[in-house]
Amino acid sequence: MLIAMLVILTGCGNENADNNNDNSIKNTSDNSKNNTEEVEIGEAINSDKYGWYVKNYKSSNDEEITWQLFYQDSNWTYIISEESVKNITLSKEISDDMYTNGSNDIDKNLIKLNKLWFDKLGSNSSTSANAKATAYMLDQNIWKDYKDIEGKAKYAIGGVTMDLFSASYNTTQDKKIYTSVPDENGYDTKDGYSNYGAVKHSMNNGLYNDGKTKYILTASPASFSDSFIRAICYGQGSQGFIGSEGTYTSGGIRPIVIIPTNSFNSYYELSNNK
Repeated sequence: MLIAMLVILTGCGNENADNNNDNSIKNTSDNSKNNTEEVEIGEAINSDKYGWYVKNYKSSNDEEITWQLFYQDSNWTYIISEESVKNITLSKEISDDMYTNGSNDIDKNLIKLNKLWFDKLGSNSSTSANAKATAYMLDQNIWKDYKDIEGKAKYAIGGVTMDLFSASYNTTQDKKIYTSVPDENGYDTKDGYSNYGAVKHSMNNGLYNDGKTKYILTASPASFSDSFIRAICYGQGSQGFIGSEGTYTSGGIRPIVIIPTNSFNSYYELSNNK
């Protein structure tokens, strides 16, 4: 079983600390819909099985991928690949004519996966490099091959968002992390013991850090710069940290597949063993 450690820092590289201590963002957005297709992160259920393996999930691209339960609420189940499935450089994947509307090009049913950011944007939009990168990471057409061949999955995206990461992590770990959006660029991440301190967070299954990929790209923009997104960074030994990387930096992809919970529970089997 993979042993990993997580440290909360401001960046994988040379990002400077910010002393903004506001960990809550007031809801100023009117983007919500009364729509059963809309994904919103609800109250956690079955958290004792987070990190368990989904034994009979097969993606439509027929790749041999091991999937783990990442988070589950009464409406939606989120599973994640155990390891990075490939490396990409976002700036090379996104051409000039892609996502020209930036944040407005993100599927309205998926915007609450980055709820804090969209709340901060309010009626505004962002066409920055990291907004376009976030649109790419949430583009269903890009990641559709990771949906299951049985057709149970509703969405597949390129990586975890910070809202989803913190929802899962704070459910399973004693030491909590906190996300905030101090400006329209995107997310800051802190822990409850120091601002951007090197506080280690122990994990026993590699759910949050695969223990081998230097940078895992997320589907959330970073406040550090409008060309940076959040990343899960693997450091020396068995420790890692939440940081941020430029859209021009190569990083690993751990897709997230989103399945209606009723469908997941009735069809898929979870096991604590591979």
